[in-house]
This record gives sequence, structure tokens and C-alpha cells, in this order.
Amino acid sequence: MALLERTALTNDKVADVESWFSTGGSARPPEQAEKEVTDARVRIIGQSADTALYNTEIVDGRWLNDTDTYSIVAGTIVAAEQGWEIGDQVLLSDNADNEMTVTLVGTHFDPAGGTNTVLMPLTTLQREWGDFETANLVVMQLTEAAAADQATAVIELENDLARAGIGVRPASAFGANTIDEISANLAEGLAIIIQLLAVMAVVIALVGGVGLSGVLSLSVLERTREIGVMRAIGASSGQVIRLFIGEGILLGWLSWLIAIPLSIPAAWYLSTRGLSFVLNSTLAYQFSFQGPLIWLAIITVLAILASVFPARRASRVSVRESLSYS
Repeated sequence: MALLERTALTNDKVADVESWFSTGGSARPPEQAEKEVTDARVRIIGQSADTALYNTEIVDGRWLNDTDTYSIVAGTIVAAEQGWEIGDQVLLSDNADNEMTVTLVGTHFDPAGGTNTVLMPLTTLQREWGDFETANLVVMQLTEAAAADQATAVIELENDLARAGIGVRPASAFGANTIDEISANLAEGLAIIIQLLAVMAVVIALVGGVGLSGVLSLSVLERTREIGVMRAIGASSGQVIRLFIGEGILLGWLSWLIAIPLSIPAAWYLSTRGLSFVLNSTLAYQFSFQGPLIWLAIITVLAILASVFPARRASRVSVRESLSYS
């Protein structure tokens, strides 16, 4: 572990580095004597309780502390699927059939680590299933957050470790080597759903635009006399067009103002309940201020396009037509 830290810290791009121990395994109740195919498959990660490079969200219970030994913090999904509660004992097994009984002290949400991670004290995992001060996962914080700097630092560290005679796997326990790659993998898994939601949003916007155009067309018919009076007192075609386009934009903006407070709880419920259930994962909802502003621009453009035809029709209403309209 000391060798890994010294090697990583020779790179001036690295601000901090920690050595962890990671292994695959399974989890089952202690009263179950033998492994079964229905046992939960878990990724067991040992790390220091005072880690500065892993900021997970504790959902229930607490995080590990310095006095913990045979204690774990499990992912919320695997804990819910297995019916684990705080204080329950769990029998962990690695792929070499080594076993240990641990106590659940907390559950956590971690989209990067996945839904089946089990976190425990590094020293306990090393003592039980590894060698003292042995690590197989190095975690770094870089001075620069750019994706290119992340990729370069990974390559340089792999080369340094290879020269030191330490083998390196192509990907970490998180399925990728950098935060940028982890985010890309997560986004790829959600890409189809995001595309479907985007298509639905476009369809809804188009239907709304058609509806707005119909409302304005009815307004032109109902206000034919009003339009004629405006033309009689000198209103130009351009002024009539601007009037109806302005009304269309105003209706679009009003719909935006009404939709914003309604969309926030709806989006939260869809993300944290609906999609989380469908994907068998835990999704976090985060409000983006850019989204409403982008949608406001889209609504404005759609309102203008939807208002053009009714507005042009209104501008062609003559004084004689309007006075003869009943």
C-alpha cells in the first residue's frame, strides 16, 4: 500500500491518493449454512473510515468509524432486496469461499459504485481475506478535473506501477478508471429512457402548439368585428399580426409559469419512485435551472410559430368583411 501511495504521489497531477481493497462475493443470513444461487451478489470494498476521497450519501444508520471492525455499510437496493435492517448480521463470502460475519450499521446511496456495494473497514478486510497492508485498488484525487487530465494520469500511473512490477487491471471495481468514464457508463444505461422522454416532450410540445394555433384561430373568428374596427381606425396589417403573436406568446408564457411548480414534484416522483422501480436502482433527483430556461425559449419559439397562421389570417380581414360578419 505504501508503494502505491509513493508511486502515485510522484505525479504532480495527484492531490491525494488512498489504497483500498476490493473483492467480489456474496451475502446471506448467518443461519444459512451453505451458499445458494439466490444469495445476493455483492462488491465488497475495504476503505478507511476517515476516507477523504469517497463521499457517499448515508440513507439510514451511520457511516463507519475508527472503532468498527466487523461492520458494513450496504447499498440501499441490496439491503432492501435482502430485507436487511440496521443491526442485522450478514454472512459475507468471497469467491475463494472465505467467510466472515459482519453487522450492518448503515445503508448508503452511491450511483458510481452501483447498488450492490458493501463497504467495510480496510484493515478488517485485509486481515481476513488479504495480506497485511495489501491493496488492489488505488483511488486518486487530481489537481485538475478535466477528462483529458484524468485519462493521462491513469496512463502514467499504470506505467509507473508496471515498471514497479505491479500488475494493473483494465478497469476498477467501479467498472471504469475515471469519474468521466463512470458518468459516461451511467449515462449510456439511461440513454434509451432519456431519448424516449425527449420524444414524449417533443410530441407534447407539438400538440400544445397545435392547440394554441386552434385557440388563436377561434379568437380571430370571434373578434372579427374588433379587428375590423382596428383596421377602420388605421391599424396596419403588421400591427394586427404583432397583436395576435403577442397574445400567443403570452399564453405560452402563462403555461410555462403554471407548469414549473407542477413539474418539480412530478419529476421528483418520476425519478425517485417510477424510474427507480423500473430500473431496479436508486436515482437521485436534482433540479436544473437551465432546464426551465431552455424550455421557456422553446415555448416562445413554438408560440410564435403557432401564432403566425392565425395572425396572418387576422391581418387579411377587411373593414367590409368585419362589418358584414354576424
